[in-house]
Amino acid sequence: MSKKKRLKRQLKRKVNKLKKVTNQNFLYLMSNKLNKNLPKSEIWFNNQMKFVGLNIKDLKPNKPFLGFIPDYRSDSLKLIIEVDGNFHDSDNVKQKDDKKQKLYEKSGYTVIRVIAYNENSLRSCFLKIKDILNKHK
Repeated sequence: MSKKKRLKRQLKRKVNKLKKVTNQNFLYLMSNKLNKNLPKSEIWFNNQMKFVGLNIKDLKPNKPFLGFIPDYRSDSLKLIIEVDGNFHDSDNVKQKDDKKQKLYEKSGYTVIRVIAYNENSLRSCFLKIKDILNKHK
């Protein structure tokens, strides 16, 4: 391999590494911004969790994971909870949500989607969480 090709390849690796670091930094900045001003749908979900007494010790809101920011993540339960507000109704967003969900599931996580402000969806979500908690006892 010529010196020029080798240098190009090294430069390309460095640029890709820099892009990855920059993207990760951006995700952490967005995560901090989200946590300082939680979306109303996530505040609603938090309040509902407290109301029914569901307490998952390591359930983290808005922490970067696999290049995205899931609404809630528990590493000990391998659980991701996504609270879908009106924003998630468009086809474009649904496609992105599906891609993220497949990536999370490939990594061994169970993904529970709850429709914000929907009591049936919330009840179903809580039943799934309780089932997961019982399996991890």
